[in-house]
Amino acid sequence: MALLHVDRGDLQGQVIPLNAETMVLGRSPDCDVVVSTNEVVSRFHARIQHAEGQYTIEDHKRSKNRTYLNGEAIPYQKRIPLNHKDHLRIYDFEATFYLSGEDIPSHGSSTVEAMLSSSSHTGLETQPAAKLAILLEITAKLSKTLELASQLPEVAEGLLRLFPQADRCFLIFSEEETGALQPRVVRTRGAADEANAQFSKTIVRQCLQTAQAILLREGENMGGISSTQSIISAQMRSVMCVPLCPAEGTPFGVIQLDTQDQRKRFTEEDLRLLWGVAHQVTAALENTRYHDLRLSQERVKNEMAMARQVQLHFLPLGLPEVPGYEFYCYYEAAREVGGDYYDFVPLPEGRLAVTLGDVAGKGMPAALLMAKLSSESRFCLLTERQGVAAITRLNRQLTPVTSPMDRFVTLIAAILDPTHHQVTLVNAGHPSPFLIRGGTREVTKAFPPDLAGSSLGIDGQSAYEPMQLPMAPGDVLVFFSDGVTDAQSAVGKPFRSKGILATLSEAKSSADATPRAVGERLVRALQHHSAGVPPYDDITLVCFGRVK
Repeated sequence: MALLHVDRGDLQGQVIPLNAETMVLGRSPDCDVVVSTNEVVSRFHARIQHAEGQYTIEDHKRSKNRTYLNGEAIPYQKRIPLNHKDHLRIYDFEATFYLSGEDIPSHGSSTVEAMLSSSSHTGLETQPAAKLAILLEITAKLSKTLELASQLPEVAEGLLRLFPQADRCFLIFSEEETGALQPRVVRTRGAADEANAQFSKTIVRQCLQTAQAILLREGENMGGISSTQSIISAQMRSVMCVPLCPAEGTPFGVIQLDTQDQRKRFTEEDLRLLWGVAHQVTAALENTRYHDLRLSQERVKNEMAMARQVQLHFLPLGLPEVPGYEFYCYYEAAREVGGDYYDFVPLPEGRLAVTLGDVAGKGMPAALLMAKLSSESRFCLLTERQGVAAITRLNRQLTPVTSPMDRFVTLIAAILDPTHHQVTLVNAGHPSPFLIRGGTREVTKAFPPDLAGSSLGIDGQSAYEPMQLPMAPGDVLVFFSDGVTDAQSAVGKPFRSKGILATLSEAKSSADATPRAVGERLVRALQHHSAGVPPYDDITLVCFGRVK
């Protein structure tokens, strides 16, 4: 590889490798070699080309003050071959051409190897093929994993290779809640202290607020922010800052590159290239965020499914077997878990407690309260001889729990005495069950409104009154939660108590009026009414009655 050894001028002592097919020399910061900033030098003064093993030099489109090779002016727009140790001069820039670095003289402690090492980022542009390779490498790193935390540092290192004029690279994110700027990745060239590397908060915040890329170069219009303390203390001579912004949304971070050497200023082309990389990083981060969100949702879904299985174990695993009586139940939670509760509790002397409760609210809080209701109601029913005493005690135990949560529970309890064919009903703010009389198939509300006590958990001192109900052959009691009456049709019409009454009145024979037949007919009526509309509230139905 051929080289230029700078003998005189601003770059004196430097070794410039001629590692590209074409290298432009001049005073413009867009040149491959900025030989001088003096206006005597043309913006694009001369160019050195390499083709088929031969290096040539050409004066670039009638430059100011000419280009000299071995003391003679080069003819305009004519390629002149370069030979080993030819002398090149452009104004006060003088350099010697070497076909290799073997004959280059050392200067003090500076060796040729050290010069070459330092020259790798003296403002010389990375060639197109190398740029493409680096871009493909960055793209591959971003696409091969959804765990970007380990890849972002490598992306930053790739950016330093893509932009050899850059001294530092920052990936800075804005905290969602506070807006604080958090450098996620910091990479510096060489042995610079990354832990103490400074970025310009002014530039970053302007980039975030406007969602526009920023290119700043010392000596040009720096948007009125060139004098900020961070820019001065960090000795920034040129800065690129591009937003990380999704297609729909606001920026959540930036990529900032800067250089401390004014001869290595960034160009508009550099800015466009960096913005392209920023789009790739943004897309990868958004994919990661969506992936994490899906995982989180899946995790919640699995946890709720487990919670549902646990909750179902609080409900009866089967129907009771009581001679002369038949039972039916139906349960459907509006969500993965619900607040409805029903139970069959065997009591001494062959009696059976049938309960149906509805916790105010939905979802996990209601489900947790339902779990407590299950255990507490069983305990109270098994330790109290009378149903009223059991419900009164249950209310006292629930009130300290539900009152601070502003929640309550409605509950209907029926104590069945199959020996005497009698049911004792206790109502704590629950909708009255329906009663189908077997003899006449007349349908009425089983519990008068004036006997219904207050809901559980509101007032620990509430009193409750029982109601005695004889059960004749063919009599059926229908318990239900308000999810049945509130079930919506496709046009938003609720099923209401009228819907229950109409369905129960359809029984034309004794076979149509058994607890199972009544329950199944009511479920079909609900499904027909809803026509596929998901339930707004938990739906619970319990039917039991005397069959002989």
